[in-house]
Amino acid sequence: MNWSEVTELHSAGIEFGSHTVTHPKLIEMDWPQIEQELVDSKSAIEKRLGATVNAFAYPYAFPQARKDFVPRFQQTLRRTGYESCVTTEVGRERAGDNLFSIKRLPMNDADDVPLLRAKIEGAYDWLAIPQAGAKAVRQAVRPGSAQTCASV
Repeated sequence: MNWSEVTELHSAGIEFGSHTVTHPKLIEMDWPQIEQELVDSKSAIEKRLGATVNAFAYPYAFPQARKDFVPRFQQTLRRTGYESCVTTEVGRERAGDNLFSIKRLPMNDADDVPLLRAKIEGAYDWLAIPQAGAKAVRQAVRPGSAQTCASV
């Protein structure tokens, strides 16, 4: 999308969130770089639209198993003015879930109305189990591939 299209959709009531400036693998960056990506992306969208940006969409695979990363990342989001974050974890949001670890459903232009309805009603919830298993296997096979973020 270009800024003209974004502005037009925003005027029609569509909310836009942030997704970083350069679309990096955040887990491979140090904390000052991560914060800069969050702040600059939010600021650019707010300046263009004249509206507050509260939501963030995590680029690439969200590292939900990384207990050393996720809590600090969520704190960084809060500190930089975000109120929510969607992850790449497959699933539907439920009452009481953490607003900084929102699951999402895969959708594309091949989804027809019955398939979209099935996804919304929970028919795809089972995908979270193999997705988590695949991530665990990848991490076990390549334990050094997802580096721990450098301390500030």
